[in-house]
Amino acid sequence: KIPTLINLGSSHEYGFQENKVSEKDKIEPISFYSYCKSFLSNLSQVLKFQSNKRIQIIHLRLFQIYGEGQKKPRLFPYLIDSFLNNKAILLESPGSRRDFLHIKDFTALLFLIINFKDKNQLELLNIGSGDTYTINKIFNKYNDLFNKKKYLRRKTQIKDYSILPDLSKLKKLIDWKPKITMDEGIIRCLLYEKNKKIKNSKKLDFEKASKISIIMNCYN
Repeated sequence: KIPTLINLGSSHEYGFQENKVSEKDKIEPISFYSYCKSFLSNLSQVLKFQSNKRIQIIHLRLFQIYGEGQKKPRLFPYLIDSFLNNKAILLESPGSRRDFLHIKDFTALLFLIINFKDKNQLELLNIGSGDTYTINKIFNKYNDLFNKKKYLRRKTQIKDYSILPDLSKLKKLIDWKPKITMDEGIIRCLLYEKNKKIKNSKKLDFEKASKISIIMNCYN
């Protein structure tokens, strides 16, 4: 069998776009991080052709993955910590639109990709949920959940921007839908952080953050 390497890229490879981006769109890296992800994407293709296609490489461009156990300063743990400790909330671009996908849904999708028969069709894929939320909407959901009347303040005057995926290719190839709704994901993250704080994880049906192990054979 031809060995398969899955390379995890980022939506930031596309840069800031007004419309949804598809795998065919030009990449426009906007940071050192996105340049690195783009470089690895290109490098993986070089490795594939140098091996005379004796290895299969799939590049996944991940949009906003979130879930229990994520660390600050990511959005969800930052908001939870701010509400729990009654801190002021400062966000750079609260009007920005994002596609959020829970980590458990992503790992479920990853197993489908690993077991997909014709991996040539999966050479490059956008990965997301298909649902769109503004940063401000996520803040409001936590505000309602905590039953508080906190006000959101802009950290800087950075313009609101969107990074949204066109998932047509993913939906065409793989019969998969996310199972965890945004409301459930928000509550799961909150319960995880609260129970971690009081060291009472037995109350949860998920005691640890979702994980996946990746094992590679290496010569010598």
